[in-house]
Amino acid sequence: MKVRINRILSYLIAILIITSTCIFNIPIINNTSVLASEITEKGFTINDAIYGLIYYYDNEYYNNSKSNKTLEGLEYAAMYKANADLTKKNWSTNETIKTYGISGKAKQSIILMELDINPINYKGENLIEQVVEDLNKTTSIKFIQNILQEVLAVEMFNEKFPEQKIIYNIKNIIDLMLKEQDESGCIGGAIHNTAYAIEIFNKYSYIDGVLEGKEKGINYLKSQIKDKGVLYKDGGTYFTYIHAQAVRALLQAGEDVTSEKWSKDGYNIVDGLFYEWNGENFIDKYGKDRAINHYTEVLYTLSKLNDLGYKDVFLKNVEFLNVVKDDTNQSKDEKVTINKVIDGVIDYYNEKHFVEEQGQLSDFHYSAMYRAGANLSEKIGI
Repeated sequence: MKVRINRILSYLIAILIITSTCIFNIPIINNTSVLASEITEKGFTINDAIYGLIYYYDNEYYNNSKSNKTLEGLEYAAMYKANADLTKKNWSTNETIKTYGISGKAKQSIILMELDINPINYKGENLIEQVVEDLNKTTSIKFIQNILQEVLAVEMFNEKFPEQKIIYNIKNIIDLMLKEQDESGCIGGAIHNTAYAIEIFNKYSYIDGVLEGKEKGINYLKSQIKDKGVLYKDGGTYFTYIHAQAVRALLQAGEDVTSEKWSKDGYNIVDGLFYEWNGENFIDKYGKDRAINHYTEVLYTLSKLNDLGYKDVFLKNVEFLNVVKDDTNQSKDEKVTINKVIDGVIDYYNEKHFVEEQGQLSDFHYSAMYRAGANLSEKIGI
């Protein structure tokens, strides 16, 4: 056992020296956890961004009186999808939202399904059935955003529960959507509505007019990309949460949202998610912290990017201050890190080796423990 431990220590010393001198250019003593800003010269990844927003929730938002230490509705679903450890801060959770009309039931259904709850029998209601009934009697789409949410809820249900698939008059809805599309390609007068429509069109390319409508919508959105990869209408105002909704819809429509196609001047629309980010918060043009829905929509979108394999994609010119990248930040399914191995060896020395060697460390072992950041005074009185 001692030989094995010595070998592990030798490897760890090498790793610690290399990482401390070549990558971080800082001493390794007492540095088993490093600041996220020191991880890599390339910057931060989507996975790092997920940690950054979870950190915001677990600290600033948790301690904000507005949160009541409760994650509600999409907040809960976004943290759940991001694989956050909700026991870390003893969050209370509530999946129920205040619903207004059928579109509210559609939004509730989507939240439930993200939490792996079937909305077909929720608190005595069949939410999806009510949504389908409303869609089947739709003859106009004056409130197109509501209709889009209803369609997306039914489509999500049919994909998640194929054995309970519900047939509805989607062709009628799509025909109405195509009639709503203006000459520019915009649908429903908004960036996110157009993106949601593209997501729906992508599922029904065989319906007459859909391919053309989808292409017009994509060209319109591409024309609305501004500096730093942000999406908002010409003459309009940028809102982080709307941008996040649009990015998520395009992603789910099969678009590569980090490609040149969705970029301007070197920034893509995923970079644009953090246009208002100052390292710790989303800040509006007046310097005020954005409402929690901005954080929620971005985290929700990042979790979708993570699910589709984008987690190691680097974000351009984005920082996450006050975030420590160590094993306490790991999502629940992360693999073992070097820090965890180091901690395990230190635990061995503090327990079994301490007893066997009467609290003595050889020069070699002392050097290894010292470099690993162990608290030597705790056991041997230094």
